[in-house]
Amino acid sequence: MAKIRRILIANRGEIALRAIRTIKEMGKEAVAVYSTADKDASYLRLADATICIGGPKSAESYLNIPSIIAAAEVSECDAIFPGYGFLSENQNFVEICRFHNIKFIGPSVEVMALMSDKSKAKQVMKEAGVPVIPGSDGAIKSVEEAKKLAKELAERGLRIVSGGTDNHLMLVDVTVMGLTGKVAEQTLDKAGVTVNKNTIPFDKNKPLIASGIRIGTPAVTTRGMKEKEMEKKSYERPVIKPLNSGLMNKFGTRTEYTPVTHIDGVSVKSLIEEYGSPLFVFSERKIRENIRDAKRIFETRYPKVQFAWSYKTNYLNAICRIFHQEGSWAEVVSIFEYHKAVGNGVPPEKILFNGPDKTDEDLRISVKNDSLIHIDHLDELYRLIEIADEMHKKPRVAIRVNMDTGVYPIWDRFGFNYENGQAWDAINKIMAGEKLNLIGLHCHIGTYMLTASAYGIAASKMADLALGIKRRYKKNISYIDMGGGFASKNTLKGSYQLGTDAVPDISEYAEQIAGSLLNAGFDTDELPYLYLETGRALIDDAGFLLGTVISNKRLSDGRRSTIMDFGVNILFTAFWYHFNVEIDREVSGATEPCVLFGPLCMNIAVVHDNAHLPPLPRGTRLILSPVGAYNTTQWIQFIRYRPAVVLIGEGGEVDLIREAESLEDIVRRERVPERLK
Repeated sequence: MAKIRRILIANRGEIALRAIRTIKEMGKEAVAVYSTADKDASYLRLADATICIGGPKSAESYLNIPSIIAAAEVSECDAIFPGYGFLSENQNFVEICRFHNIKFIGPSVEVMALMSDKSKAKQVMKEAGVPVIPGSDGAIKSVEEAKKLAKELAERGLRIVSGGTDNHLMLVDVTVMGLTGKVAEQTLDKAGVTVNKNTIPFDKNKPLIASGIRIGTPAVTTRGMKEKEMEKKSYERPVIKPLNSGLMNKFGTRTEYTPVTHIDGVSVKSLIEEYGSPLFVFSERKIRENIRDAKRIFETRYPKVQFAWSYKTNYLNAICRIFHQEGSWAEVVSIFEYHKAVGNGVPPEKILFNGPDKTDEDLRISVKNDSLIHIDHLDELYRLIEIADEMHKKPRVAIRVNMDTGVYPIWDRFGFNYENGQAWDAINKIMAGEKLNLIGLHCHIGTYMLTASAYGIAASKMADLALGIKRRYKKNISYIDMGGGFASKNTLKGSYQLGTDAVPDISEYAEQIAGSLLNAGFDTDELPYLYLETGRALIDDAGFLLGTVISNKRLSDGRRSTIMDFGVNILFTAFWYHFNVEIDREVSGATEPCVLFGPLCMNIAVVHDNAHLPPLPRGTRLILSPVGAYNTTQWIQFIRYRPAVVLIGEGGEVDLIREAESLEDIVRRERVPERLK
C-alpha cells in the first residue's frame, strides 16, 4: 500500500485536536475541515491546512460526504480519519473513499456490517471471550419464556426497559420486588407489578425489543419517548432538487451519448461549415429567459429591484444590448467598459462605476455625467472630494464594503471592512465633508459562491450600516448593491457533484438577500432599492464552443488523449471548470477517461483532464458548455487567431457578432523602424 503522507480529519473539537497532535507526532501532515460555525476554533491553527466544508448544520458539513471527499482530493490527502461519531460508522462513506483511492482509517465495511447487527455482534463478542450484558440469546418465542427471563434478570438487579400490551406500546414505571424498570405489563402482571401507564398505539403484530428482554426483532427505544413525542419540531420548507448525473456504469461514468446535432434549431455542422472551427455560439433565447427568470424571482420576493449587467463577464456589444433591452443598467470596472456602455446606449446616470483604478480623468467624466461612483479606498475618496470641489458638483457615491460572511478566504481586497470599523470611518468622512452625496452601499463578497446563506449575512450587515446612517445622520440610503458572484451551473474541478446539483438555485440567493433586507427593520416606505450585478449566472449557460478533433494518441501512462482545434487561449475558464462535452454524431465504442488538449505548444493547454468519452475519429465535432462567461473577455491572441462569435436569434436567425481575427488585425498596430525594413 502507498505510504500515507497527509491525513484529512473529518471531525471537530477535541477529537480533531487529539488527531492533529497524533498525526504530527507520527511525522505526517494534518488537514482539518471545519464548518462555518467552527471557523474560529483554536485547534484549526495547529493543522497544516484547513478547509471549510459547509454551513453550521452537521448535514451541511461534517456529514456532507461530497464536500469531505472534495476537500480530501483538493488537498491531496492520502487518507481520512473520521474520529468517532459523524461518518465513522457510515459504510457508504468507506466505499466512496475506496472508490476515490483514499484510505479510510477505521474498520472495514465488513466489520461495520457485523457490528451493526446487535445479535450477531453480541454472539461474536461472546465467542471472543468478551463479557456482555446478560439477556436473551436472540428472539424470545413465548410470554412464559419472557417472564422467566425477566424474573432472573430482576433478581440480579438489572434494569428492564421497554414493553407493550396487545394494542399499545407501554411507557410504564414498574416496581418489581423494590426494583424499578420499564417492561410490558403482560410479561410481569403476575409478578407483583405496580404500573403507571402512558400508552401510544402500536401494531400488535410487530414484536418489540427490550434491553435484557428480546421479543421478536424490530428495535424500539422507549426511554424519553414521551418527551420526544411532545416536542414541537420547527418547520423547514421542503426543497426538491433534481439529480443530473444520468445513467452510469459501475465505475460512475456515462455509458452512452445522445448526439447534440442542433443548438436552438440550428445545425452544428452548418454553423462550423459557414463560420469555421472553432466557433463561439450564443443563444439569445436563453439569455432573455435567464434575465427574465432572475427578475421575476427577485421581484416576487422584494419590491424594489434593479439589475445592472456586469460588463467584465461578457462585453460583446450584441450581448450587452440584449440585457439592456431587458431593463438592465450597466456595471463597469474601467473607463474602457464605461465608454462601451455609453456606446451601447446606457444613460451615464444608469452606470455603476466600480473598480480600484479610476484615474482623475475617469472620475471627472463620471462626475460630469452624474454616474454612480462606488468608492473603493481612501485615496479615491480624497481625490474625488477634491475633484467635486473643483467642478462645483456633488457627485452621487456609494462605498464598497467587505465583510466576514463565513466563506473563506474573505474577499477583503475591495472596499472598506465592516468588522474593523473601516466602513464607518469612510462614511463619517463623507458625511462630515459634505462634498459627496452618499446614496448607496455596495459589496461583492466573492465569485462562484456556493453558499447562498453568505448573501443573507452580507445583506444583514449592509442593512445594519444603512440603518446606522439613518440613526446617526438622519439620511436614508437609496440603494444597497449586493454585487455579483452567483454561481453558474458549471462544474468546478475537484467537485464531487455536478454543477447542476451542487450549485444553489438563484431563488436560494434571492430568499437569503430579500429575507435579510425585509427583516432588518426598515420602514416600509423607506426600503432601499436592491441592485444586483449578476453576470456569470445569467450568461454562462447561453454560450457554447464548437470545435473539431485534430488527432488522438496514447499518453505514456496509457490514457487516451484527444487534440482539439481550440485551447485555453480562447477557453480561459478551463483552468477551473470541467465542461459538459457533447458530440454531434453517433459514435460507437466504450467510454474511457480521456484528456482533451488544445493545439498550443504548451503542456498546460489542457481543456479537460478527465472527460469520459468514446473514441473520437479525426473531424468529430464537439460542443462544450457552459462557456458564456468570461471566455470572450479573458481570451488571448496566443499562437492562433481568436475565432468568430455568432448569436442565434429567437427566430432561429444566425448573426455574426464578432468576426474571426486575421493577420491584418494583429499587425495593423505594429510599427517597424526604418533601419529594419
